[in-house]
Amino acid sequence: MLLALKFPLQFIKWIVAYVTSVTFTIHINGQDNGVFQGGKGLRQGDLLSPLLFVICMEYLSRLLHRVSLEPNFRYHPNCKQLGLTHLMSADDLILFCKTDLATLQHIMNVLHEFHECAGLQANMQKSQMVLGGCSPDLQYKCQQITGLQDSNFPLKYLGVPITSSRLTKVACRNLVEKITVRMKIWATKSLSYAGRVMLINTVVFGMFNYWASIFILATEVVSKRTQLCRKLPVERGYRV
Repeated sequence: MLLALKFPLQFIKWIVAYVTSVTFTIHINGQDNGVFQGGKGLRQGDLLSPLLFVICMEYLSRLLHRVSLEPNFRYHPNCKQLGLTHLMSADDLILFCKTDLATLQHIMNVLHEFHECAGLQANMQKSQMVLGGCSPDLQYKCQQITGLQDSNFPLKYLGVPITSSRLTKVACRNLVEKITVRMKIWATKSLSYAGRVMLINTVVFGMFNYWASIFILATEVVSKRTQLCRKLPVERGYRV
């Protein structure tokens, strides 16, 4: 991929040397006990790792684009005008297509080819498929091709529910529960008022703003968040 994207040859040699020279040391009782070579990849948390991973996943995107040019590939009806086959954030992937056996077979072939080349394989236990407007017989055949079980909306993607309609207050229950759990944890700790305000500003509003940047949240959910924040003890002269 580095060669295909026309990175300088010297730069590619640096990257290859960096990836293949990873070593690990076992630290026991305050002493180092031997060094061993890494099998593949970089150390966990390495700053270069996500950048290289994105380049690897670019290969998958190009495979999907190539297969979308096949005469018998059928786009999802709402994605055809955009030519949209997938959405990807790191290793979280959503695929879109029409409920068509030939199209599904193309997609499975792409995933197999990507696995053979990159060594990355989809976790079938964590993967789901949502079918709509098809007969039970077609649904069964789709499951046979993909090996996936039929599921329903909403699906969870990047920590938020994905649905085909407007997000309801019931679907937002997970957000409210997360905030409630955090509040209960803080209530058992000896935190100053300033510390609790900081937690509200950074954690609670961080979670809420992440959801609000994606969805139009129900008024009841906004009111519930405000109610939970106000339950924290407030000292004289301060307001949340």
